[in-house]
Amino acid sequence: MKRTTLAVSLLLFGMSAAQAETPGPQALYRQYCADCHGSDRLGSMGPALLPQNLKRLRQQDALRVLRQGRAATQMPAFGDTLNPAERQALVDYIYQPPTAEPRWDRVDIVASHQVPHLPGSLPDKPVFEADLMNLFVVVELGDHHVTVLNGDTFEPIHRFKSRFALHGGPKYSFAGRPLCVFRVAGRLDQQVRSVQPQGGGRDPGRHQYPQPGHLQ
Repeated sequence: MKRTTLAVSLLLFGMSAAQAETPGPQALYRQYCADCHGSDRLGSMGPALLPQNLKRLRQQDALRVLRQGRAATQMPAFGDTLNPAERQALVDYIYQPPTAEPRWDRVDIVASHQVPHLPGSLPDKPVFEADLMNLFVVVELGDHHVTVLNGDTFEPIHRFKSRFALHGGPKYSFAGRPLCVFRVAGRLDQQVRSVQPQGGGRDPGRHQYPQPGHLQ
């Protein structure tokens, strides 16, 4: 009887220890995901991991990406790092809305706005010879720089340091000014939802869009 009791106690102790050593999904996210996707899941080097950002990605596909990584991106494979239960827990976690709604409103947008060159501080004419209608602006995510290329020769015209975790697809007018470069996709998504037409109308005159550059 004593031997049976001792064996059961050891078994229960081993199960409790194993459960204690298994981190929860929040801890897994902080350890393996937060550096690239942001501690608040709003994105950083990588995209946001919120339900509204993942609508086009089925959970089975998310599991595959988590296990195998994604080619031609900085998303690594975790098949040898996380066991199936941990990968499933992470996927379940990112497809659930956060307990607190992420805050990114007009005040945050304006506070994030940086203008490296004030209006009127640059020359009136370009200081390079290239077709203004055929320029490429390359956002270098890896080392946080932006390079302007001559679209005819693909030669660099200028390269400058950018803010952390810029998103691709810079926007600029036909005159080339102003140039607007977005930061992380998650914060952009939150910003877009924060400037929906007031009152639910469709009249463009009622839209409350921020001015160019406020989306940096």
